[in-house]
Amino acid sequence: VEITRLSMPRWVQNGTEDSVVLDCEYNYSDEDQRLVVKWFLNDDPQPIYQWIPELNQRYASEKVKGKLNMDYTVSPSSQHTRYRALNLMKPTTELSGRYSCHVVSLLSQDAEDQVMVVYAPPRSFDFNYTKMSSESVVNFTCEADGVFPMPKITLLQLDLPERQASLVSGVKTITSSGKGGAYYVQVSREIRDWELTEEPTVFECVLSIPGTDYENQRKILYFPGSISGTWRSRAQTTCLLLLILFLLS
Repeated sequence: VEITRLSMPRWVQNGTEDSVVLDCEYNYSDEDQRLVVKWFLNDDPQPIYQWIPELNQRYASEKVKGKLNMDYTVSPSSQHTRYRALNLMKPTTELSGRYSCHVVSLLSQDAEDQVMVVYAPPRSFDFNYTKMSSESVVNFTCEADGVFPMPKITLLQLDLPERQASLVSGVKTITSSGKGGAYYVQVSREIRDWELTEEPTVFECVLSIPGTDYENQRKILYFPGSISGTWRSRAQTTCLLLLILFLLS
């Protein structure tokens, strides 16, 4: 027996797809007696699905019961390929991970694996800064909550009018996970006015989810020497666009 193709989505957003198909195509010969198809998820030694064609027996673990369409068949198919694939209904984040397909016979065996990320965008995503009245120290804070899997958050500094972007180093990161495995991530950095030019500076917080094409941004326009207080990225949007258009004109 030989697996010729393992196919599944690389990523899918939590609860947005009616169903996805994970297929394990293989070749076999008449000598491959007592064929068994098994699917595993991550490091669990117990299969989430097993099919023995000769006995017409199928098994689904508690992890996928209610989410696995047991009526699904591949097409075209034969007696030894009909129920080889997984058809997952409305996949959610607990079904994210590395899937491996094992095809075994008395003569031989083969296995292939691939990762499918089921991601959840953040429920909230904010970027703000706070400046104390007695100091020229500004604390920029970017935070995201309810996101899965663990996101990557970076802070960028864009000096105007040159439009040269650079990575803000020395950030402090706080992470935690809550019910259901979703993450809270906070990235912050204190910057002193004398570290900046006299021109306005754009700070950008970029959030991406590894293994997917998901990316989101928040921007803040900061004026060195500005008065004390707290400002959020959304309140700066109109002012930021007008200033950039003016400087680039």
